[in-house]
Amino acid sequence: MPATIAAFDPWADLYDVVHTGLDGECEFFVAQARGLGVDTLEIGCGTGRLTLPIAASGIDITGIDNSSKMLAHCREKKKTLGKIRGKLTLCKADMCDFDLRRQFGFVFMAYRTFMHALTPEMQRGALAS
Repeated sequence: MPATIAAFDPWADLYDVVHTGLDGECEFFVAQARGLGVDTLEIGCGTGRLTLPIAASGIDITGIDNSSKMLAHCREKKKTLGKIRGKLTLCKADMCDFDLRRQFGFVFMAYRTFMHALTPEMQRGALAS
């Protein structure tokens, strides 16, 4: 299966400046995760714009992304938060072909993540994973 086309490493340093999210988006996903109170998976977590607030709210969350540099930014941002209530796990993985060897009660992709699965094969792989 081909790798996803999104190559975010080259501009990971600017991602948070360019992509601030949608109005109410963060609050929505935090409320969903908290309302369910289950282990959560964010596919395409990037720099942690949603992953970190969910973890800070006390939910155990795993974030996957195919960009090592985006994940590094997320780890750096976590350090500035100090102790968080939920457990945060970050994994480098291709959303179109991954197996974390576990299941999650809540799985989401936010902010146009799915559009990076460009072919029907990639889309099926993402949904199957």
